Amino acid sequence: MIFTILAILFLLIVFTGIGLLFPWNVYRQDRRFESLLLCFWVGWCIAIAFLQVWHFFFPAGLGAFLIMLGISAVGWWQTRAVVAGMARAWNRPQALLLAGLAVIPCVMLANHVLFIEPNSDYALYHLQTVKWFSTYAIVPGLGNVYSPLAFNCASFLYTAMIDSGLLEGRAYYVSNTLPAFVAILHSAAGLYGLTQRRPIRSADLFNAMMIPVVLLQSSTAYVVAYSPDPVMFFLQIVIAGELLHLFDDPRDARRFQSRSNQMVLLAMAAICVKLSFAVFGVFILLVMACVGISRYQGWPWRNPRLWTGWAGLACALLIPWIARSVVMSGYLAFPNTLIGFPVVWKIPAVLADAAQVVVKMWAVTVNGSIAYTGDITWFMQWWNLFPFFARQTFIFSLGLLALDVILLAALRARQKAPNTQPATDLGAAALVLIVAPSLVFWFLMGPSYRFSGALFWILFVAAVLFGFRLLVNTRLITRPELLAYSLVLVMSLWQSPNHFSNNLSRKMLFLAPTEQALAEQGQARASLRQRTTESGLVMNIPPEGDEVCWDAPLPCTTAANFLPGLRLLEPGNLQKGFALELTD
Repeated sequence: MIFTILAILFLLIVFTGIGLLFPWNVYRQDRRFESLLLCFWVGWCIAIAFLQVWHFFFPAGLGAFLIMLGISAVGWWQTRAVVAGMARAWNRPQALLLAGLAVIPCVMLANHVLFIEPNSDYALYHLQTVKWFSTYAIVPGLGNVYSPLAFNCASFLYTAMIDSGLLEGRAYYVSNTLPAFVAILHSAAGLYGLTQRRPIRSADLFNAMMIPVVLLQSSTAYVVAYSPDPVMFFLQIVIAGELLHLFDDPRDARRFQSRSNQMVLLAMAAICVKLSFAVFGVFILLVMACVGISRYQGWPWRNPRLWTGWAGLACALLIPWIARSVVMSGYLAFPNTLIGFPVVWKIPAVLADAAQVVVKMWAVTVNGSIAYTGDITWFMQWWNLFPFFARQTFIFSLGLLALDVILLAALRARQKAPNTQPATDLGAAALVLIVAPSLVFWFLMGPSYRFSGALFWILFVAAVLFGFRLLVNTRLITRPELLAYSLVLVMSLWQSPNHFSNNLSRKMLFLAPTEQALAEQGQARASLRQRTTESGLVMNIPPEGDEVCWDAPLPCTTAANFLPGLRLLEPGNLQKGFALELTD
């Protein structure tokens, strides 16, 4: 456990140092702790952008990590005066107290991941994907070995990178725990800002209300191992908070450029992690562009540098991501087969379509527990099996939005003079308009709660923020800070208690077992079978009755997915890739 705590704190420093070098860093104008935390997310996204290109030529392992470590050292060195100045401005007793409090969630998370199980997809393909990424540069047609290996999830590159050197075999405990810890700190910084700044800023209240939500997600989701879903959840909250900052910030074109560039970077990286984020990300960026145009006259022809910067950041992440999809599967956005390329390693369309159907059917049938008919009977069954707290939050959100509309109409009817109309929270309204199509897209594509990210929670808090601003701006509430603290308290009580493990283990107090040792417990290597394709390629197959590869030697596929037509593009060289010819 202690090793995991040290690894989390070390990697927090590494990625923050990378983010400090970002030329449009908000920290350069706003030297606050939450801005320093944002540097972590920026650094993490820069690492994703770097790894997507690096992996075309080299495995995502120790070499890439040493380069990132060097960049981080440069970042800390170049900003040493700024960081030191901020540190000198802190009240030392208060800073020590806050630092001690900040370590508590790190300890809780490091202990929690020792006693929880990973997502079932970990043994199915997550571990195998990371193993491919850390062993080889990108492999053409990798999805022909086993189609989920072609799911183009960029966070696996980050995991492969940190699973090296002293951390080799232990990224299992750190990969998702690190962003979970930073998300907790990010939300807590919002609470601190709420107590320090007047008037109440929507972004601070939003982040403060997300504290129990982030704790709930950290204690109930698959923060152990490599699932991209928790990362998506935390990134969504951070980006939503940044959108609110756009509306809270004073009208400063330079600050807007810095914050908007960071938002583009975070949104594009999130899309590279999970394509289901695309609708939320695109609408976030559309609202961001509208703010730039309405406040700063940032039309493309008036401010081409701004738009060129956005386009450059988007291309830096999306072009390599698209190219990776083509290399691993032959399709633009596997498992979608709408746009394919005539390459020899292209996955047969029938297999790609089947992979897409499996993902959706697993969601609409609630892991195979109900039949999918697409009618009201199915919907009621699905709704009843959907997590209660998510259903409850959604219903409360609709109720609050209805109350907001009624309150707004009543206030406007009371104050008929145009200059006395109640001011509304445009940021909160924008979040509602962004979440609505995102939820529709999620429901149509795969209505599983873990695929929804933080959408339900963002909708709820946005509805609260809209009502809060109405009450404050019309002076119906004379002590807005008391109402803000009350909202945070109610939210915390509503979502308590958390579900962190209370177990303790003296054997794992310093070092936990490596994931290879855990995988051996799940599936002994001695139990693996081998089958040979028509071309003579030897494949590792799980034992009879087992359909997961765990940590099997490469290449591995399940018995149900073994296809005799699989062959190497260059005999004897796994690096050169795979092609597949379907046979009767």
